[in-house]
Amino acid sequence: MYRPRDHESVRESAHAMSMSDIFNTVSPIGARFMKTIAESHDLVELCTLAPPGGPAPMALMAACQYLLIEAADKGAEYPPLGRELASFFPAFAAATHQTLRPVDHPDFTEILFNFCTNPTNRDRLADLIKTQTIQTTDVRRSSILLPAFLQVFHEARQRSQLLDVIEVRPPLPLSLSPLATPISHAQSSSDAAWDS
Repeated sequence: MYRPRDHESVRESAHAMSMSDIFNTVSPIGARFMKTIAESHDLVELCTLAPPGGPAPMALMAACQYLLIEAADKGAEYPPLGRELASFFPAFAAATHQTLRPVDHPDFTEILFNFCTNPTNRDRLADLIKTQTIQTTDVRRSSILLPAFLQVFHEARQRSQLLDVIEVRPPLPLSLSPLATPISHAQSSSDAAWDS
């Protein structure tokens, strides 16, 4: 039977990630998310809903981003306080024609806390955290696959075959690219990129 995670281990995990050199270098907004989570009992409480197996604080960050991406992809209304939170993410700020706020902006903690504890958002976040798992592969580890993809592409090209690309990209915390358009036929639409 599933046992919720304990608050202290979630808090320690969030604090450790917020202090990580890698997190602070690769994803300053991720580090700020983790710091905010570590300092808030209510946000730690949400994280404890995550199933075992992955870093619980990352589940909350992924769920927040999911709600923002869902609105951006559908052209729908952002969830309550979503536009304010989106202004801290480069891709979302550009998509909504907002000024990008720096991650060290003094309002970040309050905006994130209010976004997550808003009753409408909290219910959706809790459901996502409880029912979804996260994938934390980063860009450096994903790049190892590029030579294999190039080999497959060149062999298909020699046989005049088209390739369908399902998705090859890093996870959102690193790419933050909700508006990326998937490529349906790599050979016909991106020969120039592959040939360079």
